[in-house]
Amino acid sequence: MADTREQLWSPLALQFADLGRDLFAVGSVAAVLQLVVDVAAVTVPGAAMAGLTVHEAGGKLSTAAQTDAKAGELDALQQECAEGPVADATRADGTGLSYSTDVATEPSWERFGKRAARHGIRSVLAAGVFLATGADRHAALTVCSTEPRGLAAADPDVVLVLAAHGAVALDAAGEEEPERAAIGEPLRSSDVITRAAEVLIGKRGLEPEDAYDVLWRASLSLAESWRE
Repeated sequence: MADTREQLWSPLALQFADLGRDLFAVGSVAAVLQLVVDVAAVTVPGAAMAGLTVHEAGGKLSTAAQTDAKAGELDALQQECAEGPVADATRADGTGLSYSTDVATEPSWERFGKRAARHGIRSVLAAGVFLATGADRHAALTVCSTEPRGLAAADPDVVLVLAAHGAVALDAAGEEEPERAAIGEPLRSSDVITRAAEVLIGKRGLEPEDAYDVLWRASLSLAESWRE
C-alpha cells in the first residue's frame, strides 16, 4: 500500500480513542480492569461472566478483576491443574487466543475442564496479551458461558481489543498492585493498538494492513454493542 504507517493507523487510533475514553476516564488501574471485565460480560454474546488474570513470573495466577467470584475460582483451578485457557492464551508459541466449546470434554484440559464444569462453566474464550513490564509476565481476559457452545457467536477479536486495554492499564501499574496503583497520566489509545497489533502480527502472522482491518472491525463491533 502507498499509505505510510502513520496514515494507515491514525483513523484506527481515533476509533480506539473513543473506546478508551470511558475505560481510561476512571482514576485507578483497578477501576480500569474492573470496567474492562464488566464491558466484556455485557458485550460478548453468551458471556455469563468475565475475569482478567495476571500470569506472573514463575507461573502464579492472580485474578486482577472479575464479574463473578467463579472467575477467581477458575483461576485457582488452573493454578492447581497447571492447565487451562490462561496458560494456552499466553503461550509463547501460541496465537494469543484460547477457546473451548465445552470444557467438560476438552481433551487439552482433562483435569481443569471436568472440574470447571462442576463449577457450572461449560465454554470459555480467552485472549492473552504480553505485558511490557516483564518478559515472563502476561495477562489474559477470559469470558465464560454456562452452556456448551454458549460463546459460539462471540468475536474473539473483540475480546482481544478489551484485553489490550487491560494490558495497558497493568503496564501503567508496573510492579505495584493494581488495587494501589493510580493512573498518573492519561493512558494512550496508541499503546492499546500497539499491544493488540503485536498479537495479531507477531502471533497470528498477519500483515499490518490485515491487522488494521481486524482491529477496525472489532473496535466498531465493540463500540456498537457497548453503547446499545
